[in-house]
Amino acid sequence: MVSSNAPVIETLSPSFLSLPTELKQHILSLLPDLASVERAILVHPSLYQSFIGAESVIITHILKRQIGSKLITLVEDVADAATINPWSRERMSSLLCRIFIRNKHYKSYLGAQYQRAYKLSVLEKQQRKWTLRHALHAAELHRDVEYFSRDFADCTLGTIRTPLSDNEKHRIKRSFYIFELYCTAFRRRKYRELADPEQASRFSIESQRHFFLRNFPSWQLEQIACVYEYLKTHITPAFDDVAQHDVEWGHQFIDWMDENNTHKEFVVSQGLAYLRKLGAETSYDDRYQLLLNVTSSPSESRYVLHDQSFFHAAMSPHAPQNYSLIEYLDKMEDGVQVESQTLLVASHLENYLLADPDVGPFYAWLWAHRSLPNVMVYFDPDQKRIRSRGYVMWDRARLSRRWGKLSNPWRRPRLNVNDEIERLKQKVEMRVGFQERSWIFRSGGRGWWSEADKTKVVWPEMYQTQAEKNCKELTGLPLGSVSETKRTERIEVEPVPPDPAPRQEP
Repeated sequence: MVSSNAPVIETLSPSFLSLPTELKQHILSLLPDLASVERAILVHPSLYQSFIGAESVIITHILKRQIGSKLITLVEDVADAATINPWSRERMSSLLCRIFIRNKHYKSYLGAQYQRAYKLSVLEKQQRKWTLRHALHAAELHRDVEYFSRDFADCTLGTIRTPLSDNEKHRIKRSFYIFELYCTAFRRRKYRELADPEQASRFSIESQRHFFLRNFPSWQLEQIACVYEYLKTHITPAFDDVAQHDVEWGHQFIDWMDENNTHKEFVVSQGLAYLRKLGAETSYDDRYQLLLNVTSSPSESRYVLHDQSFFHAAMSPHAPQNYSLIEYLDKMEDGVQVESQTLLVASHLENYLLADPDVGPFYAWLWAHRSLPNVMVYFDPDQKRIRSRGYVMWDRARLSRRWGKLSNPWRRPRLNVNDEIERLKQKVEMRVGFQERSWIFRSGGRGWWSEADKTKVVWPEMYQTQAEKNCKELTGLPLGSVSETKRTERIEVEPVPPDPAPRQEP
């Protein structure tokens, strides 16, 4: 008779537990996802021991099936970058060299050290082993990539469209992973994240170009730029909500209308998991708290951090680095034999990140840049509209259906005077709001503010002057809402004298 205290799994399936370890490991590798593996190994010690004996192999099998064999190497590189803790420039530089070691740019840069660096990268790749904790993080990141990829396709093509091809799905996901790798490598670090607080907390703009951006052809840089601008649009409602209403942000003159918003740049650099969470919030308080968690500086109380040296600055037009492409554009006549020429141009780029069997992205990039000077081969600010449509993400067949044969060269959009006038009016109103919120902040007010409703400003006891306390006692309203005319000077309310004492009869 079986004891009532015996584990349920032993009672139900003793034959399964008695299987050889190799068979149990094979069964674990057939589970649909890592969450199922995590639950399974907690059921019985024998399953846990079987998993530990082949942890990396089981995880690799499941990730390849869940993520895809084309992306698995890139996923591993992103996971390696995320595990550099504490962070240092030397360790990150070494990882980036390993990732891009097959690119000819690095071969010429390292010179005699190339063979040694290449052998070291192969050795590190062979010694790479997954752990369940890191694999679960990678699986969670992949869910974020899947979510953003679907939303990106909906925003650029619309929900009513022909299904995406496998190449298009892979291209979009790859771009999100590359941007996540860029964020992990180059975002501004806080001091607690550094291995040595005395060292520089980030790479310079030129180092970002050298270690990362120069490894990609121009059309793939445009793909990354499409993802970057989409993510900025994704968080804009939450960021602008706080920037337009928070008293302290107004005091710090945080501009939400500037195209190169360095505060928004810092928020975007925090990575996909954070951006998905921020974009999903709908209430002001939740948005404010999420932004406060990443933008506040421990050294300066509540100072909103910004980043002047991230993607926008590194991608801004500068001297081109893709000389083979520039020479090709100079010699090409009327786009003859574009497909065969594309394969020749891309053949020297041997890194796995650049593999793409369809010439649609290159063809679209060539259409948009054929008539432009070489210095503007990517991230042209006037091409933001076609990047919002993901023009370098689609196969040649989809481009032919949606945009014809792209026979007419791209033309710069004309300046809309009415739109510019309206934008200037909005910027003037924003500046006026900055001045008023700055006065409220200096007077001790905090919290939510709008031009139409100032009653929600919080006046803590420790910040209130005697005039403010008297104002509240008399009117029940904050000082800032009593007078709409005096916004730049404090309102003095005379205290009410006490009633005279009653006169006593002799």
